[in-house]
Amino acid sequence: MPRYDQHFLTDRNIVRKIIAAVDPRPTDLVLEIGPGDAALTDDLVAGAGSVVAVEIDPVAAGALSGRFAGNPRFTLVHRDFLEFDFDSLRIPDGWILKIAGNIPYSITTPILERLYANPRWSRAVIMLQREVAQRMCARPGTAAYSRLTLWTNFYSTVELVCVVSRSCFRPKPAVDSAVIRLEPNPAYAGYRARERLFSIIAAAFSQRRKTLANSLHSRLGIAKKDIENAVVKTGHKTTVRPEEISLGEFMNIVEILGV
Repeated sequence: MPRYDQHFLTDRNIVRKIIAAVDPRPTDLVLEIGPGDAALTDDLVAGAGSVVAVEIDPVAAGALSGRFAGNPRFTLVHRDFLEFDFDSLRIPDGWILKIAGNIPYSITTPILERLYANPRWSRAVIMLQREVAQRMCARPGTAAYSRLTLWTNFYSTVELVCVVSRSCFRPKPAVDSAVIRLEPNPAYAGYRARERLFSIIAAAFSQRRKTLANSLHSRLGIAKKDIENAVVKTGHKTTVRPEEISLGEFMNIVEILGV
């Protein structure tokens, strides 16, 4: 197991695809998560107005400091990204913040939570486990559609950039990867029933083999007839299962139930 769960990207074709998805420009501040051996950093620094790289590994941090010494467009922050202070970023007027990185798979959810809690960025291009990426990009009615899909789509739009074979890394990980592009979703920024919505979604997918009515009744104690009434009003049959319901329809169900 590599230290800090690191697997270094070695395929230049994949690097080019990631850089194209980030599209670093002179008026961009790019926050790079875990630059490691700088597979992306050279291209980010070449294109962006400024790059702030957050690296926890002292060996990698030392190498990065030497590699970009004296470059005014590069700033290294040697610390855990989960402890990084977003308020420390100084974004010049007229610039935008972008995120890039090959993130440790073991802390994917905490990193996404940090990004969604700090929505000053306009685009995030990140590499993560292929299975997780597929769940984030899934459509209703598919096996990959899940609680994660709905959570992701509440906060952002998500697009699959490319799938990355495990052979593209050193050392080779046990799973394949994928690159996704996220952009903040402002549509629900003022949504006031978020806690109730995610409570309903969590209860629904805790027993996804059951109908939505049975899941919500058994987990939350809501009367089955009330749930079935709400389901019918969204255009579904009373036997509908959670994976068949879109985010908007879940929101309608929450509104109808008034829970």
